[in-house]
Amino acid sequence: MQLRPDAPAGPADLVDGRGSDEDDRDTVRRVLEIARRHLGMDVAWASELAGDAQVFTHVASAQPGQGPQEGASAELVGSYCVRVLDGRLPAVVTDARAHSETRDLAVTQALDIGSYVGIPVRRADGQVHGMLCLTSSSPDASLAERDLTVVEMLASIIGELSAPSRALEAERLVTQAQVLEAIEGVGRRCVLQPVVDIRTGRSIGVEALARFDTAPHRPDAWFDHAGTVGLRVPLELAAARTALQRLAEPGHTGLLGINLSPEAILSAEFAGLMAEVERDRVVVEITEHAPVLDYAELMTALRPHREAGLQLAIDDAGAGYASFRHVLWLEPDFIKADLSLVRDINLHPVRQALAASLVAFARTAGAALIAEGVETQAELDTLARLGVTLMQGYLLGRPSEAPQVDGFPRPSRHILINSSAELSVVLAEAVQAGPDLEGLTRPLLDAVLSATGLETSYLMVLHGTSEFEHRYVRNAGDLELPEGFTVPYAGSMDRVMREKGLLWTSNAQHDLAESRSAARMGVRTFLSAPLVDGAGRLLGTLCAGSREAVFLSDATVAQVLLIAHVLTGELSRQVPLPPA
Repeated sequence: MQLRPDAPAGPADLVDGRGSDEDDRDTVRRVLEIARRHLGMDVAWASELAGDAQVFTHVASAQPGQGPQEGASAELVGSYCVRVLDGRLPAVVTDARAHSETRDLAVTQALDIGSYVGIPVRRADGQVHGMLCLTSSSPDASLAERDLTVVEMLASIIGELSAPSRALEAERLVTQAQVLEAIEGVGRRCVLQPVVDIRTGRSIGVEALARFDTAPHRPDAWFDHAGTVGLRVPLELAAARTALQRLAEPGHTGLLGINLSPEAILSAEFAGLMAEVERDRVVVEITEHAPVLDYAELMTALRPHREAGLQLAIDDAGAGYASFRHVLWLEPDFIKADLSLVRDINLHPVRQALAASLVAFARTAGAALIAEGVETQAELDTLARLGVTLMQGYLLGRPSEAPQVDGFPRPSRHILINSSAELSVVLAEAVQAGPDLEGLTRPLLDAVLSATGLETSYLMVLHGTSEFEHRYVRNAGDLELPEGFTVPYAGSMDRVMREKGLLWTSNAQHDLAESRSAARMGVRTFLSAPLVDGAGRLLGTLCAGSREAVFLSDATVAQVLLIAHVLTGELSRQVPLPPA
């Protein structure tokens, strides 16, 4: 069969008179060329799926060397194809470098993909044999309006010409058997990774993660592996069921997070899975990468479980655009910042700015922000400074069968108190828990560090009119002060601050030069809130300092003054008024 150069062949012409394998290969190439010209694309290729890989069997391109090489193979896990097949990616991508699912894939850069069309190639029995893919180096918004009927018909022709080899069919059956075994639990296990509230150093719950003992080992690769034989959702649900069994184990406390795609939530099995557990102890995590085709349908499926206490988390926020749509529609309880944002955040001001905006976004949305992938103390400290209080990562606990429940790392600098409402909670808890001055003061010194971001805070108690005692001290940085020592009131920084009418300074060595203590200690930022009772007596001061220059807003100083007022009330009860 030959194609006339002046008229494109129709589908019947292409399959009519089918002959040798070589004829079929030539026909497939001609089909690809018709598809490429029809859509005005640079490259078209046909691929076969073989286990966890795809083989590029035929390629047609406008210029030699464009696109993949015939006969080459690539892992499915990093491909557009597997994402089209499992629903994460639509058939048409008009701008691959801007799309959240494709912009960071290595193949986007390797094949210079600006726009993409992918149509499954199915055999006569309906099984997916491979893909018909077309790409151009430039974005093409017009693709969104194009009719793909012709291309789908051409893909069906390739399917008719692509009877599976015995080797490929055997490979598919092996993959299917492997996944079915994993669904049954063979070679699959569940590990737990803690989510930690760094204010207390304790876990609020765990995320359940699937682990596989055989190739391809990586969980994402295994779920993609399952997707090639139509078993991704059954594998997700099996992993979730295994994880939920941990709720019944003795000693399990806190929340349990499970990962499910929208497709799994919409499945008939989801309702039964949730009916088996206490839903108010469960968090369902939906990845930012998972496409939601119908939010109303997903919300309807979730509603009865949400009403029963099920909580929702949006995973991988900050990795793309979809997470914000998920938040707006689904109103989650938690938003999980992607590890790509967290990695080395202490070195990247732009990432810090994005994290700060996510903190504000989460607070406005009524959700708690969780930072994933925290691996270093510097990352933890930076996130804490930005207002993140919930974290997860190797620094705080690796995934394990039985994660630790407390004793996690805490920030070198305490987290910032971001609102008067948060401070009110801190004060109420301290007053309730503190049976005496020390019990009240210790947590409030933490609160001062949280509000200011300074290195040390301490309560000074005035003895008579001559000496200040450093009664209680909280050190959280390089500026280390001991407890229990006294200094003359006359030579103290607090006296100079009071005489000059200052509450704080970020240039202490200049502003407080008379006391010399600032220069000796290396203090640059110093805050001193006097503790004055109703009779006008100076009982002491609440102080905080740092070797760095730190700006303290009026709102922050007001928070410290409120803390000082609470301490004044307790201290005044211990220092009775002199007789009249």
